[in-house]
Amino acid sequence: MKMDKALSIGELAERSGISVRALRLYEAEGLIKPVRTQAGRRVYQADDVARLQQILLLKKTGCTLGQIGHLLDRRPFDPARLIDAQIDALEQTERSLARTLGLLRAARRQLCNGECLSVDALCDLIKLGEQSMSEENWKPVLDRYYTAAEQEKWREAKAAFSPQGETAYVRQWSELIAEIEAAIACKVTPADEHAQRLAVRWYELQKPLVEKVGVEVWNKASRMYQEMDQWQTPQVQAPFSAAVYEFAVRAADAARANGLIPPRQPG
Repeated sequence: MKMDKALSIGELAERSGISVRALRLYEAEGLIKPVRTQAGRRVYQADDVARLQQILLLKKTGCTLGQIGHLLDRRPFDPARLIDAQIDALEQTERSLARTLGLLRAARRQLCNGECLSVDALCDLIKLGEQSMSEENWKPVLDRYYTAAEQEKWREAKAAFSPQGETAYVRQWSELIAEIEAAIACKVTPADEHAQRLAVRWYELQKPLVEKVGVEVWNKASRMYQEMDQWQTPQVQAPFSAAVYEFAVRAADAARANGLIPPRQPG
């Protein structure tokens, strides 16, 4: 990104495609240190933008914000440490795949030996392997935000869906996220009526799960997604971007102010 002047946080967010929330998070983590004007406004110079580019590059490799801080603070920059972090992440994935392959090969041997193994059982085994990998990757994130009892509430809530109901529910979320991304691309503001209608749909989709897990547990999910830049890796990805989440939150605030959705419940 070519720069011929200093940028405000809003200007940098617009030109880089990084949310204001993410920029503030990077500053809070000590990764970026913009200067402040006498009025207290952040000002980003060319060096700050170059630093941001390094942060985003390292995030794409799967590094946590803590790892990124250590890597960038080293002088000179040590690419070997970056490679080590990538190797660790890939080795974890390799171990998960090996366990899943072991299960599938055992099932295959049963079939070859003429033992009874229905197609449904084989499909269940495949699904179990996929879930096992996903749960293993997500476990550190879930442990960070939820107690064991709260994680069980989430499992029970998701299990309450029928297979067809779960498919339809996921499809509705995917369609809504795509519409929000389109609204962002078209420069729709969160206060716009269209944005508020999207927020109402977001609220309605959340409602079944909120009723099952409770407001207190649900609010922890809000914190988790506010901090998604701290835990996302190539193996663990949020279902939507930080920009989508920020848009939805701000649109929901506008919708609440206009009485379109109920006030936020404490918890």
